[in-house]
Amino acid sequence: MKTIRNILIALLIILILLIIVGLFLPADRHIETKAIIKAPEYIVFDHVNDLKKWEEWLSWATRDTQIMLEYENPSYGTGAVCKWNSPNRQTGRGSMKILESRPYELILIEISFMEKGKIMCPWTFRGNAGETTVIWGLDMKNMNVAERYFSLFVYDLMEPYFKQGLDSLKSLSEMISGKLSLIEEVELKPIPAITITDSSVINNFNLALTDIFAELSAYCKKRKIKPAAPPYCIYHNRNREGYSTFEAGIPLSVAVPAKGRIKSSRTPSGKALKIEYIGPYFSIGIPYELLGQYIKARNYTIVGSPWEVYFKGRWSEPDSNKWVTYIYFPVK
Repeated sequence: MKTIRNILIALLIILILLIIVGLFLPADRHIETKAIIKAPEYIVFDHVNDLKKWEEWLSWATRDTQIMLEYENPSYGTGAVCKWNSPNRQTGRGSMKILESRPYELILIEISFMEKGKIMCPWTFRGNAGETTVIWGLDMKNMNVAERYFSLFVYDLMEPYFKQGLDSLKSLSEMISGKLSLIEEVELKPIPAITITDSSVINNFNLALTDIFAELSAYCKKRKIKPAAPPYCIYHNRNREGYSTFEAGIPLSVAVPAKGRIKSSRTPSGKALKIEYIGPYFSIGIPYELLGQYIKARNYTIVGSPWEVYFKGRWSEPDSNKWVTYIYFPVK
């Protein structure tokens, strides 16, 4: 009995010492992992700011095939929420909510593990000359004694997870960046052009545009005038029936008279934001989305219809992966 009592006393003393030591451990702890990504900040930021896009680079979202994800619209920006639920005990159920989103600088995310509590994950972004330094952090605050001891091992537990996530984010961002130029503000001067205005449903748009450029090229050839720049198309609007009104044109060195539906015109001019996209047209929504977000984040105002310049397209290059399209938004 005496031996048992001594063991119990010893255990009690150890427990008391652990509690006393634990009280002197920090109640708050911050850990972080950094990565340098060779892509502009608006590309990297977009894949963190839109919770739906986490599925493209976050390991647990692809590793757990039984996980169910639910998003509250919109899935991006301040207030966005993603909820998950899985029979896998390691994943369990929980939610992420973006508490603050400052474009291209900061994203603050609250992660709730339901009965297990909440943690904060701050993300910071610092862009420079087409590269972005990303810091993914984790904050544990107001921890009890047991959580303080656990926090001593958090970095070793989370570091591989953070690193894998950032490596995937880096690969994805750099792949997209390889198809895009940096967004730049340009000032354009008008030059003479011939244009045709038409409308088409989206499914027949490429065919309609091909026919129009063929008609414009034939007119130039007949008048023995060479184009002064690549062809372009201004996208004016889309109605409820799905028809888009557009104005396709070919720039010229001199003005020529109109004929039938071929009009004498001038190319778009003034201040605009420009991005260059390399690749097939079915993925051209990516640069449009990035430009739209950039315009909002940088407090520009769109003052007209966007247009595309087909520097290298289906009319001159059979390989769609080599097509080069310049996209412009007129702004002030």
